[in-house]
Amino acid sequence: MEWFKVAVHGIPIQDFNTDQGMALIVEEIKTFNKGFTPIGSPYWLTSASNRQSQLAGSICVSFPTEEQA
Repeated sequence: MEWFKVAVHGIPIQDFNTDQGMALIVEEIKTFNKGFTPIGSPYWLTSASNRQSQLAGSICVSFPTEEQA
């Protein structure tokens, strides 16, 4: 399977710095971006130590390049 990664900036750390928060990001992507279904789990590009002192960080989300059967 071919895929691409997208960096998403400005994610509020307080709201999304949990497994449930990352799952919510996936659901919001599916809801507000018809035709886009992330594969795998999003992950922070910002280190855990940096996230302790920041209000927002960046995540990486992967998407398939073609619709999967």
